[in-house]
Amino acid sequence: MVILVPTHDVDFASVRSVKALRTFFGFVRRELVAGNFSSLCVPHWENFQRWMDLENEYDVRSAFYFLQKGIGGSPYDFNEKISLEKILGKTVQGIRLHFLRISEKSLKLQEKAHFIYDSSLETPRFFRIFHPVVNDVRLNIIEMPLTLHDNTLFVKKKMTLDEAYKYSRKIIDMASRVDGIVTLNWHQQLFSPEWKSWLKAYILILNYAKKIEAKFLKPIDVVQMFQAEAMEFSNFVK
Repeated sequence: MVILVPTHDVDFASVRSVKALRTFFGFVRRELVAGNFSSLCVPHWENFQRWMDLENEYDVRSAFYFLQKGIGGSPYDFNEKISLEKILGKTVQGIRLHFLRISEKSLKLQEKAHFIYDSSLETPRFFRIFHPVVNDVRLNIIEMPLTLHDNTLFVKKKMTLDEAYKYSRKIIDMASRVDGIVTLNWHQQLFSPEWKSWLKAYILILNYAKKIEAKFLKPIDVVQMFQAEAMEFSNFVK
């Protein structure tokens, strides 16, 4: 049975944010050059309730990863974790780095900052989570690879909706044959009309996953399952 892990990157909660203006106006310029005049209507990207409503229909719970600073993000400043924990009143357990800037340095810093897992490694055909090894030393942090990524499908690979859906089904089927894990990453602003096909792809994936009776879990649930299995195996070996 395949496990699907829905997640969402939040680069900007709103295009009205001052820090988002340069990205937004660049987006509008590209859209106008392409003849997409709908960009003249400023989209609203605070879609958190919409995501919850949509995913409630499928009995799905997802995780959100927030960018705190600017367009480029901050260079491995994990003090942001402390700030967010103060706001939430609870421990932040996982992270995905902006632009997927994973490195040996970032993993070691994340371990030092007491993150339980990272999900910054994009590997579309690897369906397992694991402990990274740096300089022959196994880190305590767990890596949960990113499998299907909206930006990769529609921007890097320039897929159509139909192509993206067929490709996603193929990946899910491959993972299903090995009882693997597929992590989805769809950005939070996709309810705006400019990304209609991107959102449709996500909905089609949810429908297909339900059809094949895939299991949906939050990232931390998968990590805890992994830890429990590792503990059980360790006890068995002893």
